[in-house]
Amino acid sequence: MLTDTPALITDTSTLSGGGALRTLFWQECFERNYTSFISRSKHTTSTEKPPCKIVGQSEDATSTVCLLEGPDHLILFQSNPVPQGVNIFFVIAHAKMDSAKKLLAQYLEPYPEIVVDSDSISVDFTFLSGGSAARIGRSIEAPEWEEISNNYPPTVRSALNSLTQIQPESGGKIILLHGPPGTGKTTFIRTLIRSWSDWCSAQYVTDPESFFAYPGYMMSSILGLDSNPWDDFEEVEADKWSLFIVEDADELISSSAKQQTGQGLARLLNVADGMIGQGLKIMILLTTNEPIVQIHEAVSRPGRCLANIHFSPFNPSEAKSWLTSQEYAPDGPSREMTLAELFACTKSSQITTIPDETQNGSYL
Repeated sequence: MLTDTPALITDTSTLSGGGALRTLFWQECFERNYTSFISRSKHTTSTEKPPCKIVGQSEDATSTVCLLEGPDHLILFQSNPVPQGVNIFFVIAHAKMDSAKKLLAQYLEPYPEIVVDSDSISVDFTFLSGGSAARIGRSIEAPEWEEISNNYPPTVRSALNSLTQIQPESGGKIILLHGPPGTGKTTFIRTLIRSWSDWCSAQYVTDPESFFAYPGYMMSSILGLDSNPWDDFEEVEADKWSLFIVEDADELISSSAKQQTGQGLARLLNVADGMIGQGLKIMILLTTNEPIVQIHEAVSRPGRCLANIHFSPFNPSEAKSWLTSQEYAPDGPSREMTLAELFACTKSSQITTIPDETQNGSYL
């Protein structure tokens, strides 16, 4: 029952684990009638906790989660070590939004901010932990589209250029990138994240076989109930989209996926444009090395895909032009070549026992 004077939290016997702390945070907010929430993240060098009473704390290899109590508010605080410092996250809960905003500014002020290189992007890596979603944030270098656009054949380049400039009107869409290994799919994904950074955040699913197999894991990720849920409460971030990235999704989206992965394909399609995806500003980017004819028609059908792009190798003429632009003078390639193979041509000879014409590309 709600009361005018919130009782202090005294029973901390069940506060083991970050998930328990988050659950208690929401329970206490309800009991105290704290209906105003505001959150913010900051890239800093300090791991100091806010100067409030610590009700509970949980630490593991990837993060520290704390529940703290002020005289008229609650704080959910998390810190995640990253290669360049630490990412901290605050959620302030209060009865009044104006007061919550003032408190947030007050608590954030002592933390010095690290300015991330403009050539870097922020990516959350999502994984299954303790039956629900958890994520670790990282800063990754990403080139601008203009820097790498010539690394794709003209037809592919035109389609990718259009994709970097688009913003969907409705959520639950699939972006399908397919083609042989070494054609530049992974490199383009980093560039796409950078191109969309003003209006879209990126989550890389590290274990797609679990993501679509366990509904609790999937739902906690797409609904923002994971170990970094507070972004949803920041007013300025309310309209931001989420891009879920699933690389090497061959088994999930192949023509025989229903038999191989069970309900995984069905859940993917439900997130894309079924009941689950309704009203959510999410997109799912899938990559595969499989030819388009081997991809399940339900995934690639028009209307469900925001983009369906084939990453083709360079034909001999295009390959020669690319090599010439790199100030490399070949006799003239006699076959199609992937971007990985072209870059290999411009560098020192690779030590191998495999004939050149049988080598495949790799991630690029």
